[in-house]
Amino acid sequence: MRTRYMFFYFSANFCVLCTNRGGVWKGIRGKGSFYHAIGMPINIHELIGREITDDEIKEMVRKYSHDYTITQGRFKVLKPEDMEAIYKMAK
Repeated sequence: MRTRYMFFYFSANFCVLCTNRGGVWKGIRGKGSFYHAIGMPINIHELIGREITDDEIKEMVRKYSHDYTITQGRFKVLKPEDMEAIYKMAK
């Protein structure tokens, strides 16, 4: 039940932070803090317990793009090079 309360508390504060000047970044940092508070990883290293290699990133991109034959996304179409950049930022 505490986690549920924390989520509602976080959601309300996130909305308030995002309406303030520069609040988007505060909200994003707050979201990461919330995830940590409930024991959730926020990057690949925390998820798998080690650094991911560039070869592993390329393999994930290959699989996600179905051997480089499709793009992903509706709001912003992601090409394989976009996917790779996102994975590298998530290291």
